[in-house]
Amino acid sequence: MLIAVGGLVASGKSSVAREVARALGAEHIEADQARDEMLHIPSNQAAHEAAWLDNLAPGVTDRIYRKMLDRARSVLATQRSAVLDGCFATRSQRESARALAHECTTPFLFVECRTSRIVLEQRLRERSLASGIDELAWFPWLARVESRWEPITELSPDEYLRVDSDRALPMSVDDVLAHSCGVPPLAVSG
Repeated sequence: MLIAVGGLVASGKSSVAREVARALGAEHIEADQARDEMLHIPSNQAAHEAAWLDNLAPGVTDRIYRKMLDRARSVLATQRSAVLDGCFATRSQRESARALAHECTTPFLFVECRTSRIVLEQRLRERSLASGIDELAWFPWLARVESRWEPITELSPDEYLRVDSDRALPMSVDDVLAHSCGVPPLAVSG
């Protein structure tokens, strides 16, 4: 199956995507990794969104998502599942992921990670400390994603799940596993 996990910056999407992929034995395909490869950023060098907010050329985001979908296509061709990890802020990004699943005749699920503003801002402060990037640099990136966010109206209820990622990670992961095409929920160590 193909699961796309999205949401705002610091919404918990990467943590959820990583754990869902682990639980399913699926390939975890990250937008950040695709971006770093495209921009030739060495794997041992941290490259966070906030550090290069103003350096994105037009079309880079589209190329990142195409690269992720190409990887997912290769994984799905081997009869394995894939979990995409990116913001998926626009309908076209979500529709492209769904179209790939349909092309590969595999089930599709989009998971939107939602969190309260208080938790979101706390996570951004923690990221700032961990990355060494000024705390204030994260907020323009968040505002950029928020301004581009398009309401999710294009997906049917069986293709869409919103999880409250303020809760403990295992609870969010269990929600995804329970919703994803008959996969029984598992207790995920957190």
